[in-house]
Amino acid sequence: MKQTLSVFLMSSLLLCNIHAENFIEIIDSATLNDPSFKISNLQTNLESAKIDTSWSFSHPSINITGTRKQSTNLSNSIGGFSQNTKESNIQNSYELTIKQPIYNQAIVAFSEESEYLRKTIEHKKTTQYQEFLLRISKLYFDTAYSQDVYESALSQKQSLQTQLALAEKQFEVGAVSNTVLQQIKAAYDNAEVGLLTAGQQLQQQYDSLESVTGKKFAKLKSISPSIPLEIPPPISQQEWIDLALAQNPNLLSAINYQVSTAYAVRRTEAEYVPALDLSVRYGVNTTKFNEYTSPFASFVNPNKKNTNYSVDLTLTIPLYNAPLLGQIQESVLQREIASEQARSTTIQIELQTKNIYQGLISTIRQVKALEQSYKSFKVAEEAIRAGFSVGIQSTSDLVQAIANSENAKRDLALVRYTYIYNLLSLHAIAGKLNYQTLRNYSIYFN
Repeated sequence: MKQTLSVFLMSSLLLCNIHAENFIEIIDSATLNDPSFKISNLQTNLESAKIDTSWSFSHPSINITGTRKQSTNLSNSIGGFSQNTKESNIQNSYELTIKQPIYNQAIVAFSEESEYLRKTIEHKKTTQYQEFLLRISKLYFDTAYSQDVYESALSQKQSLQTQLALAEKQFEVGAVSNTVLQQIKAAYDNAEVGLLTAGQQLQQQYDSLESVTGKKFAKLKSISPSIPLEIPPPISQQEWIDLALAQNPNLLSAINYQVSTAYAVRRTEAEYVPALDLSVRYGVNTTKFNEYTSPFASFVNPNKKNTNYSVDLTLTIPLYNAPLLGQIQESVLQREIASEQARSTTIQIELQTKNIYQGLISTIRQVKALEQSYKSFKVAEEAIRAGFSVGIQSTSDLVQAIANSENAKRDLALVRYTYIYNLLSLHAIAGKLNYQTLRNYSIYFN
């Protein structure tokens, strides 16, 4: 089992050399295939449709009704005389009705409420899209880091494998003891276990990536060491906070919803205000007498056509409506809740911006420190390798030096991905994260 998995991982690594998927290619695939993103878009579209449906009652209503009636009357006696009579006719009627609200304060308030509800939904869509971009970016970074960890584990194993082959030759000629040989062999076995673990984690990340993109991937492009380590403009923390408070879509959504709830109160209160409606009706009624027969006569009656129209003004004066009183109270409470939610969101956005900004500065410092640390560990590793080859460095020193170099390499990769994620998060909190932003940073993956 262990050997089979190792062969599988080596095959995967060979496939990695064929083609490496770029960061922006993953975003494109996820945009088309991610079920969660599609569901969130459909839900916001449904909310928009509900607003349009509710708003439709303020528009004119036009209805056409038509009926057709065919009747036949049979009679056996008229005035005490026995006789058979038959009368048949067809009656058609059509009516066109147009109704338009003339004065309705509830409609006026709802038009304002709808405007802010639409803005709320638009900002909500922007928030969802930014969250989607961050989520897929994080998944890409985690997968690319797992890939880097796997390659580091493979490099560590290969390095120890070389040292093990050298120690075996030295042991054959008596240059090293069996203890030294067994120490290197134990380190090699541990490295192989670490490679298997890294391979399993990498495969799990690939599977997660496939679930949102609908595609299988052999390799992702890793983050480049040349990525600029800087705070994008504006530079200062307070400027980023001000920008976030002015442009964050989640905050703008909360503020617009708060305003819409104020108009919702006005709308429910306006239900107690008199309303005036205009109705125009136009109708045509035609009767066609097909036949009239009796023992005394048989003839066809002439057709009849009646046309009527009317213009009505309807004044509605509400007097008492118990359910409406409850709706008014409910809308007032909803307005207070929305006000507190907007205030809470403002505080959260300010705090999150500070944390993201400080986290970005911290990761910049960490990248610079770990770059120097990795260089130092590599220099130390080369020196210990040279010392080990001439017998002045112990086996444990060599094993530890190799482990230190690879651990420093992994830590450096991790903090670089953390840096780019914090960078994107800072753009998102300020409402500036979009597809073009990701394209701009995709050049730093190779």
